[in-house]
Amino acid sequence: MKRLIAGGTLLGCLVVAASCGGDPAVAPQDNTTRAVGDTPAATTSTTGASTATSSTVEAAVTTAAGSTTTTSSTTTTTTPPTTTITTTTTTTTATSTTTTIPPEPTLWERLQALGREGIGDALYPTLGASGYDVESYLIAFRFDPETGWLSGSSTIAAVATTDLDLFSLDFFGMETSSVIVNSVPADYEQVSEELIIAPSRTLGEGEPMTVSVSYEGVVASRPARAIQGLTSGGRWSTDEGTFFMMNEPDGSAALAPFNDHPLDKALVTVEVEVPEGWTAVSGGILEEVRQEKDTSVFRWSMQQPVAPYLIPLGIGKFASRPEPDPLGLEITTWYPEGLDLELIDPFTDQHRILGFLSELFGPYPFDTLGAMVVDAGLGLALEHQTLPTYDLSLVQEEVVVHELAHQWFGNSVSVSDWSDIWLNEGPATLSQWLWTEEILGVIDYDREVANHYRLFSGEFFLSGDTTEAIERATAMAARRFYPPGLPSADDLFNYSVYGRGALTLVALRDHLGDEPFFRMLRTWHDTHRYGNATTADLLSLVSETGGGPARDLVESWLYEPLPPAMPERDLYPLGHEENAQG
Repeated sequence: MKRLIAGGTLLGCLVVAASCGGDPAVAPQDNTTRAVGDTPAATTSTTGASTATSSTVEAAVTTAAGSTTTTSSTTTTTTPPTTTITTTTTTTTATSTTTTIPPEPTLWERLQALGREGIGDALYPTLGASGYDVESYLIAFRFDPETGWLSGSSTIAAVATTDLDLFSLDFFGMETSSVIVNSVPADYEQVSEELIIAPSRTLGEGEPMTVSVSYEGVVASRPARAIQGLTSGGRWSTDEGTFFMMNEPDGSAALAPFNDHPLDKALVTVEVEVPEGWTAVSGGILEEVRQEKDTSVFRWSMQQPVAPYLIPLGIGKFASRPEPDPLGLEITTWYPEGLDLELIDPFTDQHRILGFLSELFGPYPFDTLGAMVVDAGLGLALEHQTLPTYDLSLVQEEVVVHELAHQWFGNSVSVSDWSDIWLNEGPATLSQWLWTEEILGVIDYDREVANHYRLFSGEFFLSGDTTEAIERATAMAARRFYPPGLPSADDLFNYSVYGRGALTLVALRDHLGDEPFFRMLRTWHDTHRYGNATTADLLSLVSETGGGPARDLVESWLYEPLPPAMPERDLYPLGHEENAQG
């Protein structure tokens, strides 16, 4: 993800840092929709000794043995044989015991007891789900742009990774009308942002399952988890003429049920029916455009595994422009009809940028490439797989470089846990600086590095040369920017994961030299292509490449409160002897 930083890069960093925030993940509340009968309310009971006088009308019936048993709620007595109906009044002293039958647990309570309410993310524990692995999604729906109403179904092919009698999908906003597992209707509950499903029988470990979910409603939007002041879910352009999705780390589950975590990537097909004259744009290959009566159906297929947040979608009055394409990727830019084409000129250089990045990181990992432009006033761009989405305000060459670099770092190689977000944003930001070095020269690259070092070290905030001024400046930097390896759930996109993440890699490049450094990055991508990786995986590769000192260097950049010295560049923390002498 890239955010608009107003007033120049360094000032923009402060704006980003000051504005980021949001609510941490919370366990879903029980605002429940059930497909089966609601659990009865628990009854209230008391237990204790009592003396009771009861006048009970009882029917005395002759038994086969010639005796009659009469029963009251407080005592049992046996009377002589009789064939008449009698009225008996009894006075007894008894101890009355009432057994309370606990209410049947909800599906959500059962899921919690199993520990399957999330995939295990360190920052967002309720995101995703465990117990199965998704292989593919087929998402098909009809969309009415006038009302925003969506009616659709999702077919999910998965494999159980354990014996499975209960599982969940991330889904919120719309109402589920049916769930079918392996051709048999299943019980389900919708609780907050979870769809909990109980198959008709237990699925064995390794058993394939096909889950079909039907639903309808308006695509919801709610406060974002990771960026204060933004929302996640469905979005509209400023003129309400384009509907689109742009969410990270989550929010795609407003559109369809997903295992919404990058640890469970899958193949995706999206089929959208819209009124005639409207276009539905998504990622991968446009397999079919089919004309129905008064509607058009667009079918897109993504041929490599993709995390749910990286699935692009735009529905609007789009025009398209083919871009220079010597690589045979069908590079296409989608933009609102009537837009001044000069505003999208940076996309004409995508093939050059892609060729440059391929030389550094290895071959481009996907089959197609494009860009989608929306005019929403968000100041955001997102690296959707094969089709990044750009707010019109961020159609800039450096942003294009950033989002294309994500195709290697974040899309092909995805994080296993959101606490490793710097693995996405650090290399993408470094790629911007490398493009600057390629186009403008090493002096401009070095200037970019030095300016960012001064920001994170606190020099940018310095207002004097006294000890107190230095302490204030370094304290301000430490407050504004956490170490990139220690992100916060409510400030995931703090500029540290971008700028200081990139500086971490610059320091490693300076330490190793160009040939070992870029060989290491190519090895990283080749090893984890279409999969997931962690910071621990990178540190192991750094150790293999440069030994213990290289690993220690990277760890200090990732986890120390302030950045270490960069003696090769004559950059030192405030108050350091060399800095003071300079």
